[in-house]
Amino acid sequence: MEGRGRGAKRCRSISHLIKSKSDLSLTAGLQALAILPSGSRYWCSTVKHLFAIIAGGPPQWHSHFPNLVHLISSVEPEPDAIGEYAAAMAWLTSTFVWVAQMGMARTFMARLRALCSGENDPTLRFS
Repeated sequence: MEGRGRGAKRCRSISHLIKSKSDLSLTAGLQALAILPSGSRYWCSTVKHLFAIIAGGPPQWHSHFPNLVHLISSVEPEPDAIGEYAAAMAWLTSTFVWVAQMGMARTFMARLRALCSGENDPTLRFS
């Protein structure tokens, strides 16, 4: 039952985002993030979506951004979450480039490169 609750909150967040109800999406996403296992695939995906929700929301939502940056940068993704984690980190890196925060962009780009080297490269496909 616990897994269903986590999934339901994440699904509600994405559903609200798709329906352009970003205020509800923010609330549901933050609730989901609080109960999903840190570093899991769904947790990383939720962080990625929250970055977009917060960036596109009203100025008062921007206060959530530093906490999300801290969360994503302080967690190690589970092996099956590397692709979602890399997508979230790439989004974050691009955001810092857009706002001319090149030092922060370089820091996250280095983390992304280190994480996604060799066998961990999420772009590798096995046949």
